[in-house]
Amino acid sequence: TGNTLDARQREAVLDLAGELDIAVIEDAAYRALRYDGEGVPPILALDCARSGSIDKARTLYCGSFSKILSPGMRVGWVCAPRHVVEKLVLMKQA
Repeated sequence: TGNTLDARQREAVLDLAGELDIAVIEDAAYRALRYDGEGVPPILALDCARSGSIDKARTLYCGSFSKILSPGMRVGWVCAPRHVVEKLVLMKQA
């Protein structure tokens, strides 16, 4: 939709994820392409502030250099708790 959640909406997402005990996957592929308004903190930053560290967070922050570096190059990354990254590494190796 191209919509950006404001800080209150991001907090509500974290509240709901906590109630349902589920992960939040934040796709930030277009974060660097903001044209209008003030930027808002990533959900992962809010989650880390709430939980005290990234290793206690439930948010996976995903990004890509493809949109800003070169549309034909597919390079992505994830910032997440260590135990999640370790599982992702195992999946990649498989």
